[in-house]
Amino acid sequence: MITRWGTFEKCYSHTELKHLIEDTLGVPAPYLAHNTYTVSHNSQALPLILHNSDRHYLEKCRSLLHSQQQELERAWIPPADAIIEKHSSIQKGKCYYYFRLKSRSRSLPNGKLTMHLGTTQSECYLDAVEAMERRDLLPINERRLIRIEAILNGMSE
Repeated sequence: MITRWGTFEKCYSHTELKHLIEDTLGVPAPYLAHNTYTVSHNSQALPLILHNSDRHYLEKCRSLLHSQQQELERAWIPPADAIIEKHSSIQKGKCYYYFRLKSRSRSLPNGKLTMHLGTTQSECYLDAVEAMERRDLLPINERRLIRIEAILNGMSE
């Protein structure tokens, strides 16, 4: 869109803006409120500079993303509908909190609907959080690889 001052303006849908943030920074960007997303720092994420015309840089990014994608796919990935729920129980007058991984599709190990994870310090809980992060990174890496391939193919022509 061209403004009355002759400048260029681009309007993004929520999905377009979310994908732009995720594809550029390489980390999930959960939606908070109108045009507001949150991004956590991830030291292993590979920032992608798409306007870079250096073929060597883009090939290196492709190689790193491809190996990162293979590493993500080797580990267990929870189903798309899986969520972590917080529960509480009262024992001897004291409230205890614990967590469960829940899926409606029975895609958890052994065909279960829920998996007990324990407290936030338990190994099961930490493994489940890492698995959920892997699940969220897979589609981001796939989009980034497709975008790099398109740029590299455009350079070849």
